[in-house]
Formats: sequence, C-alpha cells, structure tokens
Amino acid sequence: NPDKIQDAAGSKKHRPEEIVNAAYLLHQSRQSLRTPPLYGRPVAAQGMTVTRISAVDAFDMTPPAEYAPASWLERWSLSVSEIACFESHRIGWRAIRDGSASFGVIMEDDAILSAEFGKTLERLSDAALDFDVIKLDGANQVLRFGPEIETNGIKLRAIHQCVTSAAAYLLSKEGAAKLEARASQYCDHLDDF
Repeated sequence: NPDKIQDAAGSKKHRPEEIVNAAYLLHQSRQSLRTPPLYGRPVAAQGMTVTRISAVDAFDMTPPAEYAPASWLERWSLSVSEIACFESHRIGWRAIRDGSASFGVIMEDDAILSAEFGKTLERLSDAALDFDVIKLDGANQVLRFGPEIETNGIKLRAIHQCVTSAAAYLLSKEGAAKLEARASQYCDHLDDF
C-alpha cells in the first residue's frame, strides 16, 4: 500500500499510537517497490507507517573509508554489493540513533515476515525491555541460545553465535549508536556484524 510508505525526506511525522514509531524499509530505488510480505499482506496492512530508505547502489558507489579489507583476517574482503548492503543498513542505524523514537525496526524489502509481525512488535513495544538488537527474522540453521525469557507474551532468547541474517530486526537507539561506532572500521558481512 504505497500511501502507507513515505520517503525518508518526507515531512510526515509518526504518530505515537502507531505500533512502532520508527520503521525503515531498505529499498533499491532502481527496482520496483517491494514491501515485505506478511504471507501475502504488506507491512502497511498491519497499521505501520514505514519510511523508505533508498539502499546504497553497488553500481554507483565507491567503498567508504570505513571499509578496511583484511582488517579482520588476512585476505578477508567484501564485494561491492556486500559493502553496499552494509552501508544501506548503516543509514537505518543512523536514522534510529538520531531519531526521536527509543527504538526502530529495520527491514530489507525482500524479507518474508510472519502474519503476527505487527502484533509481535506491539507486544515488544509495550514491554519494559533493555536491549540493543532483537532479531525479527529467522535463520535456517542450528543455533546456540541462552535461557528463554518471556515478556508480555513474547518469548526471547539470547543468541550465542553469529547468525547469518539481518533481514528484519528491532534496534534500540543505544544499539544503533554501538553498531555505528563499531562500523568505524569494518570488513565483515552485514549479516555477520
């Protein structure tokens, strides 16, 4: 529903009664707009206003000074597309860090989200949580988790390993500031960061 999606440069303010005060959709502007499907229903159908962030285009970019190949391991480097993906997420981190909301959601435009996505965000936003990042997407891999914590009907567990996905996540202002500070020099994939 394009009328529920606005450009980052738009002047429309988020209303406090919305499910999430800051939701950002990373989208490649040279492609047709895809909103994350909720089993056939776009995010806008859940009552969320989503701000579209134009993703960094690998065809038009020069790697930034923060990208430092081989700074983690010898011969470790990223493709231009991987750097563009990382830089696109950094735009979202800065928007959350510098915004007025205490947290926000970052979604890639091809993420497949649960039909319960909006309800889950509403429960999380009502819960008194101290967090940096809460992953909202799944990963098709065996993972090591910490103990389960239940809050406001949502079960959360700490992830004790690298998870190769960053398609959708809830990020606090403090978490966004930490990620941006850590990205002052990087050479790893966004999904692993």
